[in-house]
Amino acid sequence: MKTALVFFIALVIAHAASLVESGGGYLVTSPRLFRAGSTQELSVSLFVNETWVINSTVRYTCRSGREDIIATDGAMFTSDSDGTLKLKIPRDLRTGGKQSIKAKLSVFGGPLGGPTTFNRSEMINIEIPKNSVFIQTDKPIYKPDQTVNMRIVGVDENLKPLTGQVTRVNITSPGGVRTMQWDNLVFVVGIVSLKFRLFKPACFRRLED
Repeated sequence: MKTALVFFIALVIAHAASLVESGGGYLVTSPRLFRAGSTQELSVSLFVNETWVINSTVRYTCRSGREDIIATDGAMFTSDSDGTLKLKIPRDLRTGGKQSIKAKLSVFGGPLGGPTTFNRSEMINIEIPKNSVFIQTDKPIYKPDQTVNMRIVGVDENLKPLTGQVTRVNITSPGGVRTMQWDNLVFVVGIVSLKFRLFKPACFRRLED
């Protein structure tokens, strides 16, 4: 049996039997623009009198050239009611500072217990939300040997607290020397608390015989 794939404006992946007597097929619709940190839904309609298994994946090629699956979902569908596939796109994608990236959306499936009868891929855009990060200290000026208490406050574009990790925090002296470093810090309600002690400057004396 021959199949046909049809695309509509909203990125529609569809299958329809070429034989009129079969009277069956499927329809999967998806937005072209995804957002990192959100769950995107694909609408699935089935027009055959049997149960099908339909899966979907989103793959992103990192700067290193490695292709990773960043979201996946699958479910069984019947012609009795429409359903959805839910793809949870991670927020902490490594994009090299880009505000938008391209990824590959794939949809594939077929009758339950049978072979895969369709497999279709399409490139989509994933928009990276803009975050704001603020650094707050407990004093405006410090003296040597005092402890600096600081907080890193992160919010997203909706001013909601950030979740996830801060990859690295560095403290660098005016001379360009790195004096402190923290790695893989976890946001707690959008806040990372840190403290460090300022060292006393070395005291040099001239010794005379």
